[in-house]
Amino acid sequence: MSVAIGTLFDVKKTFFDRAAVIDATDKATRKALGNIGGYVRKTAKSSIKQSDSISPPGQPPRSHTGRLKQGVLYGYDQGQRSVVVGPTVWRTSKPLQMLEYGGTTMRKGRPARYRARPFMGPAMEKSAPFDRFWKDSVR
Repeated sequence: MSVAIGTLFDVKKTFFDRAAVIDATDKATRKALGNIGGYVRKTAKSSIKQSDSISPPGQPPRSHTGRLKQGVLYGYDQGQRSVVVGPTVWRTSKPLQMLEYGGTTMRKGRPARYRARPFMGPAMEKSAPFDRFWKDSVR
């Protein structure tokens, strides 16, 4: 029976904390999360129709000017290693979270009640599962 004795350098090459492995994992994470963000964004945008009428409560909102649909963006948050997808802020008296969740806010000095017209949550559910974006991603 023989035992092969390697050098310390050879042993270090087998550990998973090597910079090359970490770099490859980080690159794969950025790419997969970017693809997920883009896909959820595309799904959300496709649910928003442009119309002069108001959508029924519980249905995705309708965009009267096209700005809502154009304003759905995504971005990779490097500090949290996550992706954020959602509508951006534009000039309006109606906060954006009112579209998704509904609620009450002040409008022209009086309380105004908004019924939920979710589109981001359903877009994320429709886009899931996300494991297909990770398959074979680390090279």
